Amino acid sequence: MQGELKVFHDTFQKSSISDFRKFIKPFNKMGVTKWMIYSDYCLDDENKLYNAATFTILPYIDDIDVLKKLIKEWAPKDLKRTSNVDERFCAFLKSGYLFNISIVFEKGKNHFFGRSSKEQNILALDKIIEQFNLWIETTPSNETYFNTVIRKIKKLKQEMERKTFSLKLFQNITMVQAIVSYLMLTISKESTIKPEIIGWFSDRDNLITAFDGILYDLIYMNYHNMCEMEKMSDKESVKIAVAEPDLKVKSLWYDEMIRMSDYLSGALAGRNFINPQKDKYDELFERAIVENPYLAILSFNVIGEKNNIGRLNFKKVLSRKNEEI
Repeated sequence: MQGELKVFHDTFQKSSISDFRKFIKPFNKMGVTKWMIYSDYCLDDENKLYNAATFTILPYIDDIDVLKKLIKEWAPKDLKRTSNVDERFCAFLKSGYLFNISIVFEKGKNHFFGRSSKEQNILALDKIIEQFNLWIETTPSNETYFNTVIRKIKKLKQEMERKTFSLKLFQNITMVQAIVSYLMLTISKESTIKPEIIGWFSDRDNLITAFDGILYDLIYMNYHNMCEMEKMSDKESVKIAVAEPDLKVKSLWYDEMIRMSDYLSGALAGRNFINPQKDKYDELFERAIVENPYLAILSFNVIGEKNNIGRLNFKKVLSRKNEEI
């Protein structure tokens, strides 16, 4: 690993990996072989103080419809449409049935992931093309797919030359695909029994459809590259599956499942520490975030030219927003 992902890895491998191992231990004893990752983002919202994204990991051991029904009862709406939070949902977020990784970073131009120049980004894309050309030689059975990705990358290079190109959107894509790939690798490595499949399900956001859905292809590439770095053979690497949601439809079959990530991202991005009036964000902090052993909150920041990550720990219940944490 290198660059921003290595900084993420070095931080996660401290206390966060220990907490994750405690989480996965009982599921390893159960022989769980199917895993799900859900993610939701609160990025560049003018009504929020920060940017936040949450990735929720949970085993596929129960009837998904039953779980959706429970979540719909506890959290019938997205956080932004909710005036208060149900204690049962908060208890679920701390139950040990799921593990959440949340990232928080400042809004603005300085982005932790991908602060490279246009020339550096184009060079990185050229290397991706080289990677897929190599795979065409080594795995010719997938040549059609690999050529499709190469065409997407070449088109993306052309997009980068335009004045209207959104660098921030590209940076967000870089961030999400890197973390999802890393979490897939972590599940693969920390599972006693090799998982059969790991699925990723994202909230609807333009980053998942931008540039012909290149995000999904980057996850595929980076997960397999990381497996190679860990000297995991093709037989040891896990089958990954992703859901590509249709932004035109009103609802997704997994909308209820996204609420887990939605509530945490919304609370971390939107909590107003100045207003002394207690609100839904405070309720979430006090009931679901403070002293939650199954939640790793990582703060991304840029100091000068250096990228930094630190884990945030909230040790006590806050009665007033202006108290220190």
